[in-house]
Amino acid sequence: MDDILIWGSTQEEHDQRLTEVCKRLKNSGMTLNAKKCIFSQTSIKILGHIIDGQGIHPDPDKIAVIENYQPPTNKKELKQLLGMANYLARSVPNNSDILFPLTSMLSNKVTFVWEAPQEAAFQKMKKILLSDPVLMIFDPGKETTITTDTSSYGLGATICQKQTDGRRSVIAYASRTLTPTESRYAQIEKEALLSRGDAKNLEII
Repeated sequence: MDDILIWGSTQEEHDQRLTEVCKRLKNSGMTLNAKKCIFSQTSIKILGHIIDGQGIHPDPDKIAVIENYQPPTNKKELKQLLGMANYLARSVPNNSDILFPLTSMLSNKVTFVWEAPQEAAFQKMKKILLSDPVLMIFDPGKETTITTDTSSYGLGATICQKQTDGRRSVIAYASRTLTPTESRYAQIEKEALLSRGDAKNLEII
């Protein structure tokens, strides 16, 4: 990555930081391409997401691809669909549970089918993304809470931060599918997967 993003909560703060960055670039002998420089933006697109004053949104272009995606007809096409879906997983609560009817078909022991459960999972995922979910930007100075949970199919977590008005805003969702062995654990044993530190393996951007 060779982009430099400079952020400020006010125009004055933005300009001060911009000046300092330019000074450091100049002192290090680096130059910038003026045609590629954009200043004082209220919204930017980067790494498949839109960042603005409200928070982080999924890139509408990526959502449009999923919205217009035709139902897969084989496992190769299914993998392509899941690849796009997983890129936006941080915006979807309980993502591993929602997509389980799809991810379960990746096993070599399972024959590919596209029936009511698979279509329902696909439509539910699209519905969440089309609602334009907004995630807040992480602030190291705010109180942070991680809530974890488990289901028959997966482990999940929600990262929240307490705002100045007392509300708790979501920073990101994370999840992973249970292995076949883990799915046979008793509920208390599934909960123990998170308590022993397995949360570090949750998929999160």
